Amino acid sequence: MAGTVAQVGFLSGQTSQLNLMPLIFRQTNLRGIAVAPRKAFERMNNFLNEHAIKPEIKRVYAIEAFEHLSKGAFGKIVIKIK
Repeated sequence: MAGTVAQVGFLSGQTSQLNLMPLIFRQTNLRGIAVAPRKAFERMNNFLNEHAIKPEIKRVYAIEAFEHLSKGAFGKIVIKIK
């Protein structure tokens, strides 16, 4: 109930048949997220590697991440799964 479905890009085709009733009854948000082509992703990764750019990670979590997220966390969250 009241969840969010994030559709990140697509692999083939740009149209879909979608039954909206389950989304409406469950008060679901549907969010489309546009992404660049794979070649752009590869160019970005090459640039990051060439310039030794690494993400800044403040803390790595296990289960505690979900509690942290429930408080309205901002930024990237890393969850380590053993």
